[in-house]
Amino acid sequence: MIKRNSYFLLSFLIAFSFLLACEGEQAKENKVKPTKELTQEELFEMNKRLMNEERSRIEHFVKRNRWPVKSTGTGLKYWVYDTTQGAAIKEKDIVKVRYNILLLTGDTCYKRWSEPEEFKVDYDDVESGLHEGIKYMKKGEKARLILPPHLAHGLIGDMNKIPMNATLIYDLQVIDE
Repeated sequence: MIKRNSYFLLSFLIAFSFLLACEGEQAKENKVKPTKELTQEELFEMNKRLMNEERSRIEHFVKRNRWPVKSTGTGLKYWVYDTTQGAAIKEKDIVKVRYNILLLTGDTCYKRWSEPEEFKVDYDDVESGLHEGIKYMKKGEKARLILPPHLAHGLIGDMNKIPMNATLIYDLQVIDE
């Protein structure tokens, strides 16, 4: 009986040690390996590369569609395709606009042509590229604005219909009231 219990105890200890050994290997595999931290310079270069790639995509889009856009120092591109003699838009003006927002792929994100929106230029919470671009327009005019990600919704998008790091095209009209 003692011999039998000894075998049982020995078998149990061997099985238990195998179990612990396997768990130890799995724990080693599940450990998160530290990633290399990027330096400021590496982050700067990576961001610069991404901006250059996006600039190339925008240029290709403009050439393909033959839009006679003007460029600003910030990266905004605009084309006023229906001009008027209306009042120029300036800082602090309350403007009413109708617009559609598209991606470079042509996919529509938002349609606000039939539901105009109002905002205060340079003060309300709209894309910085919209604040900038609308000041190149007059009341009643129609334009197309191309906003690179840093002038639109940035790296994360709007967490709804605008994807992360997206260039936006505004087809826009300032309503003259």
